[in-house]
Amino acid sequence: MKRLLYIIIGLVFLISVGCNKSISDDEKTAENYVKSQGYEITSRFGEVDKYTLEKSKLYGGTASIPYQQVWGVQEIKPDEYFGKEIVVYGFTVQNHPLQKRDKNAKNGVNLYVMLSDGEVIGGYSYPNADVVGAYSSIDGRTLEEVTGLSFQQWQENWKKKYGQDSVTQNVYTGQEKILLDYFNSKYPNSVVTDKCLVDVDNDGLEELLVALNTYSGINKTQEEEARKNGFDMRYVGIIFPKGENPTESLIVLGKIVEKGMRFEGSDLFVVETKENKTDQVKVKMNNQNGKEDYFTVKVSLNKDGTKNIQ
Repeated sequence: MKRLLYIIIGLVFLISVGCNKSISDDEKTAENYVKSQGYEITSRFGEVDKYTLEKSKLYGGTASIPYQQVWGVQEIKPDEYFGKEIVVYGFTVQNHPLQKRDKNAKNGVNLYVMLSDGEVIGGYSYPNADVVGAYSSIDGRTLEEVTGLSFQQWQENWKKKYGQDSVTQNVYTGQEKILLDYFNSKYPNSVVTDKCLVDVDNDGLEELLVALNTYSGINKTQEEEARKNGFDMRYVGIIFPKGENPTESLIVLGKIVEKGMRFEGSDLFVVETKENKTDQVKVKMNNQNGKEDYFTVKVSLNKDGTKNIQ
């Protein structure tokens, strides 16, 4: 009888140990930091990411976009942490500044705290909702507020600092040239205002998107009809590679826009992600009075392998 009692006590002990999930020192440090900011923790995600920060993570393709968004809203420079391990812990919180600024955060804010060598180095935030957009800083500020730059200025500076002289950038540039040459061979009289290499359909191969004010493959009737009704036609081309040695396919999308709206300048493409995948690409356009609009491109794969393009 005593032996049976010991076995039962032993099982109860094992079960109780198994049910008590231990919290690491790093996670406790992250939690204490969140509480010190006055936020109320309503749920914990535990460790959500761990990686060694390298320059190649910050520029060069779709996979780098989440890292650009995260490190773009930090007060610290990523250069100081190259070669170091970054651990990220997640929480859902209330009483966060983002709730006063973003209607999507009414159910709380997902807060991500970054640590290196056991110390909090920064973090980022996002509404606790199924929405598409970019990360805010740990206290809910936008990239523009953190850096004091417009998105286009920040993007140009980022590309100069982290996009040059890396293996990733060389591959990126080579792929871009192959696809752009293909487009120019098909429509030699078109004028490309800006371009962006991105895996727009999340199939593992990067497509080239080109913004066109002048497109030589236009439907003349459609163009004239738009102008007669007080509109202009603008176009975005998508060049899809087929395999690693591209024999490309090409789709050009047309959109009727308000009279005078044009693609102007560079860094016009804004890639929006969802769950670390491309959700849609917005191409900025504006008129001479500074009014802004976007040409939006969204591509998804159907079950039969065909593409759904919007």
